[in-house]
Amino acid sequence: MLGDITENFNLRNKDKIQYPMFSVTNDRGFVPQSEQFEGRDMVGEDIKAYKIIHTNDFAYNPARINVGSIAMYTGEKPCMISSLYVCFKTTKEVNNEWLMQLLKTPKMNYYYNVNGEGGVRVYLFYPNFARIRMSIPKIEEQKKIAKLLNLIDERIATQNKIIDKLQSLIKGIGKQLFMDNQNWRTVRIGELLRIGNGKDYKHLGIGKIPVYGTGGQMLLVNDYLYDGESVCIGRKGTIDTPMFLKGKFWTVDTLFYTYDFKDVLPKFCYYLFLQINWKLYNEGTGVPSLSKSTIENIKVKIPSLEQQQKICSVLDCYEHKTKSEEQILELYLSEKQYLLRQMFI
Repeated sequence: MLGDITENFNLRNKDKIQYPMFSVTNDRGFVPQSEQFEGRDMVGEDIKAYKIIHTNDFAYNPARINVGSIAMYTGEKPCMISSLYVCFKTTKEVNNEWLMQLLKTPKMNYYYNVNGEGGVRVYLFYPNFARIRMSIPKIEEQKKIAKLLNLIDERIATQNKIIDKLQSLIKGIGKQLFMDNQNWRTVRIGELLRIGNGKDYKHLGIGKIPVYGTGGQMLLVNDYLYDGESVCIGRKGTIDTPMFLKGKFWTVDTLFYTYDFKDVLPKFCYYLFLQINWKLYNEGTGVPSLSKSTIENIKVKIPSLEQQQKICSVLDCYEHKTKSEEQILELYLSEKQYLLRQMFI
């Protein structure tokens, strides 16, 4: 059981030392809270209740462990985390890096849900975490498995950096291309296109047509809402991530799609949307929101169709390169999932 190779601890910051404040994220592990919350200082006034974490200590969010919020701290200096986190150390019989790989597997995620408490939101505190049964290979085999999986993780991290740099490059080049707009004409977005509402898809059957939400493709159905080139933008939730679609597709009610373009190429419109700071037009007090009328009344500048095509040709080259790198990333991710299934049966 996990309780045989781990030990729960609660080392409080009784001396109120100003250690750096960290959070445990689903996909990046331990990160500084200032980074997690966009520069905001989330440290409370009384820091003596916070827990102190050292190198190779583990922590997880008991309400979000089933979505990946568990990590091992690899920083050289101590940090502190919220008192809500569950913390534990390992015994000498286990390799920390091997255990970290195990704890992120789909199999363990299943056990988190099975052993957790609660209804809509599952909570897994240490006593139930410690009861989870698992097989433990010899320490030398653990090290070999961890080394292989860590190498793949490093390659995945490198691939993500490549993609991030390409996306930043597209934004930077796009910004330069759109700055040279002295001879462009000013129009409202509503003069260039029409905006369509997404719709519920639950009445549809399984098929080959993609359904998109603000986070990307969700599933495949047997009917379509629109067939053609379109630029989509979030109505609610994620409102600052335009996406370009073509062919048959369906969008849910939190995602607008566009059609009936006039004097503008759909692909140019996509690159134009990437230049807009959509958060400035947010109408929601809680969840970010946009309305049709707000989008339609935004003023933009556009060049001739010939110049639009030239701009698209330049930016398309970088976007195609980004798509290729994203496909490579998917291969690495698939390879790791395959190895996890084989090595942690």
